[in-house]
Amino acid sequence: MKSVLLMSLSACVLLVSLAVTAGLAGCKPETPSGASVPAGKYIGFVGVGADDPLWQVLRAGAERFPSEPGHLAVRFFTPQTASPQEQVRLLRGLVGDLNLKGLCVQVSDPEALQGVLGEMAVHGVSVVSMVRDVPEAYRTVFCGVDEGALGRALAEAAAEAADGEGNVMVLVSDLDDPAYGRRLEAFRDAIRLEPDIHVLGYVECQADGVAARRELREGSRRFPSLEVWVMLDNWAFRGWDEAEPLVGAGCRLIAVDPLPEVCKYLESGLCFALVGGVYGDIGYEAMRNCRLAIGSPRLVKLEFLVPAMIVRASELEEYRAQWRLWTRPVAGSRPELEPKGSAQNREP
Repeated sequence: MKSVLLMSLSACVLLVSLAVTAGLAGCKPETPSGASVPAGKYIGFVGVGADDPLWQVLRAGAERFPSEPGHLAVRFFTPQTASPQEQVRLLRGLVGDLNLKGLCVQVSDPEALQGVLGEMAVHGVSVVSMVRDVPEAYRTVFCGVDEGALGRALAEAAAEAADGEGNVMVLVSDLDDPAYGRRLEAFRDAIRLEPDIHVLGYVECQADGVAARRELREGSRRFPSLEVWVMLDNWAFRGWDEAEPLVGAGCRLIAVDPLPEVCKYLESGLCFALVGGVYGDIGYEAMRNCRLAIGSPRLVKLEFLVPAMIVRASELEEYRAQWRLWTRPVAGSRPELEPKGSAQNREP
């Protein structure tokens, strides 16, 4: 299969050689000396949670964006733990802050955040959604992995795992789930181009970990000739105690999101490959697009998509080195865990 929008690991390393990252305690960011913007005006950069591994990467990307005289200051916020409810509460603490001009937010739950992001838009805040998207009515720009390229990369990895011929099954949340629509469509289109790969079925698990593990085991039992399982998301890993195998002997598993806690499954041999994106570019592009939306809104596009990438076991150490570059800390750089707005800067 042709390589589709996949960036090599070595190329990614070169792009992020000066990465910086987030910490966990709070400090007040400073406006660059000589800045011509009014004192106190800022862009908010909000994560899912301090314990979320992508938060460090996203913040590091934002900090890589050059800060120059005249730029708005940047303030970093994140809940202590990853929770849509806590993130909504944090964001509501920022609504009405007259100094807040732009917002980059790592979306935890698109549906849960729509209300508060709508309020931000009413107050004239330029909103950039990161990693997960929300409807266009609630944001200015989306920055994340190209879902189409991710679906094609899953198909490429599946064909490679089957050595170009064999039986494949695909685990989905729901065949009509809009959150995975582009990813699933791209996978289907790409896998049809592999004449000797036969998809035995698309199995629904309703995004439930227990159901996902049950379907993987049942499918492996019913089809002894099954060579590859493809998961559109890592539902089966959620709540798994690792006491029971997920797939049959000789069956290879393709999963997504090569985060540190998922890479161990690649190292153990459970997964043949993990498919993700060039995460180190998301925070940088979110900051760039947010500043552009504030200063030159007509130049802004609706989305900026980073390339997909496949990580194989043979590339794991190289990928881990890249991840360390993406998250390299800078002394004295710490996020605020909660917003600290003063009452006089808020609209009634």
